[in-house]
Amino acid sequence: MLDLIVSLVTGNVGVNLRRFARVAAFAGLTAAFLLIALIAASTAGYLALEAALGPVRATLVVAGVAALLAGLASIPLWAGAKPAPKPAAASLVELALVVGLGMLAARKGRKDA
Repeated sequence: MLDLIVSLVTGNVGVNLRRFARVAAFAGLTAAFLLIALIAASTAGYLALEAALGPVRATLVVAGVAALLAGLASIPLWAGAKPAPKPAAASLVELALVVGLGMLAARKGRKDA
């Protein structure tokens, strides 16, 4: 994204857009072929298991493996989530609250003495 902004400023938009489009096209083709390979592998596994276990058990095994792979693929989505940094305005509000509470505590301490 930063490259695209720099290219907008420098005037090389066409070159960078063609480069990004080429990378996106190859990524899409790679994903499509990977999906075909995954479908073929799961079909072959199902057919092999069907001969040994029967259709119902083979379906359950293939579905279980697919669910396990989906869970493993989702680990980066929920394990790596970090809270967003607080904006500076929130930090200033917290600082004002702390200073104000400190002043109130100091004032209360003087009244007690």
